[in-house]
Amino acid sequence: MKIDARGLRRKIERWTRDNCGWVNNRVLDVADIWRCPAELYDMMLEEQRAFGQAARFAFEEALHERDIVDRLRAMGLYRESAVADDVIQADFDGRVQGRIVGELVFDGEIVLLDIEAVDGERFEEVKRTNRALQHRYERVQMLMEMGGWGMVVVVYKARETGEIWPVQVWPHAATQERLVGKAREVLAAVDAGERPACECGRH
Repeated sequence: MKIDARGLRRKIERWTRDNCGWVNNRVLDVADIWRCPAELYDMMLEEQRAFGQAARFAFEEALHERDIVDRLRAMGLYRESAVADDVIQADFDGRVQGRIVGELVFDGEIVLLDIEAVDGERFEEVKRTNRALQHRYERVQMLMEMGGWGMVVVVYKARETGEIWPVQVWPHAATQERLVGKAREVLAAVDAGERPACECGRH
C-alpha cells in the first residue's frame, strides 16, 4: 500500500478540527466576555467552527489542560465539577455560558480550578505580577458570579518549557457587576437586531 503523506495530513487536520473541543452554538461564552461588545454581537450571530490554526491551537490547549488535570488528580487534589456537562449557565439568561475545568480540594475547602497555557512572554508577566491575565481574570470573575465559588486557582503553564505557576483570584463585586451588565447589553442588542457600538476601534 502506498502511503499518501499529504492525504494523511489532511485526515489528521480534519480529525483535529472535529475533536478540538472548540464550538460556538451561538451563545455568549464567558471566555470571550473581555471582547468588544460589537465583536461579541457578531460572534453570537455567526455560525463558527475552528479551522486550521485555530483548531490546532484549541486542540493543543486541551492537551495542556488534560496534562495538569491528570497530575492534580494523581495528587488527590482534583475533583470533577457537579455542573452538568461541565457547562454553567447564568441565572439571568441561559445563553451566557462558561465551561468548568473542575474543582480543587484543599483540606476540605473546595475552590474552582481554571487552566491556561501561554507563551513565554505572558508566562513571565504572570510570574512577575502574580496575577491572572486580564482576559482570564474576567472569565473567572463571571464563573464565580454564576456558580458561587469563593475563589479560583488559575494554573498557568508555559507552552515552551512546561513551567507551572498557579495564581489565586477572589470575587470582585464591581467587576462582576460590570461584566454582567455588558452581557445583558449584548444579549439585548442581539434580541433587538441592533449591533452595539464598537468600543475597541477594530469592529
